[in-house]
Amino acid sequence: MDSHANGMMRMAIASSEDGTVSPFETAHKYTIVKMERGEVISTEKRDCDLSEAYLLYEALDDCALAVASQMTDETYKQLVEHDITPVITDLKDVDEVVEAKLADRLKCTKKPLEGQE
Repeated sequence: MDSHANGMMRMAIASSEDGTVSPFETAHKYTIVKMERGEVISTEKRDCDLSEAYLLYEALDDCALAVASQMTDETYKQLVEHDITPVITDLKDVDEVVEAKLADRLKCTKKPLEGQE
């Protein structure tokens, strides 16, 4: 994971092709946004293979945050165990999420779905 000491961090946003924020478990892509000192440095798209959960966590292990429109309680716990802060949001698109994070307004607005994996 990137050090926050120098102000650099990466955020993974579960997303669709059109930039809509997606549920974590059904996303086929993650938009990775690298930020430093309040600015976006780069963005990239990462495909994910959900056939093996550990592959997903390995693909996101350089990220400090994982943002989605929905996720299960099991996924939420797994992210925390991998030192990734989960954020479940009502924001609809990737650009809104990035703007909220840059303005220090990004927060968890929903609870994980209980009893689902």
